Amino acid sequence: MRPQLNGGTLARAGRQRFRMLGNARPIGQDRAMAKPALDLSSLTPEEKLELIDDLWGSLRPEGFALTNEQRAELDRRLDRLDREGPIGTPWEEVRARMTRGAP
Repeated sequence: MRPQLNGGTLARAGRQRFRMLGNARPIGQDRAMAKPALDLSSLTPEEKLELIDDLWGSLRPEGFALTNEQRAELDRRLDRLDREGPIGTPWEEVRARMTRGAP
């Protein structure tokens, strides 16, 4: 379920701007360097958050195939976790260091 921003969804004009993204035509001579005709600076913070939500929701894990190197690195990290257990610094300690300004 999509979160509601400011008590409702985006205004019709904002939605129309988002729809333009999918239909945007490249600008300029070099299509490899072209950008969609969407002026992000004209969006309100709420519209930008909605766009982020729409983009994030459109991603699917199957769209990201791992390379052999990435798979090997993940396996290496999982093996280390199995051997050594979780390592790191507890949040409370990190926060305390940040609060007092210690390195």
